[in-house]
Amino acid sequence: MKHAGRISHIDRITQLQDEIQQLLTIMSSTIAYLTSHLPCQFRLDRCPKSP
Repeated sequence: MKHAGRISHIDRITQLQDEIQQLLTIMSSTIAYLTSHLPCQFRLDRCPKSP
């Protein structure tokens, strides 16, 4: 028998999965933003060399 106000383990796992997905989406967006806005010296692909 479930206690009032408690969620099941499956519901909690689903909730955690949703929260983790939100965090991964935020992290992915942050990485994409930073890699497109960082100065060249901080990027892995570096800037093209000036002639």
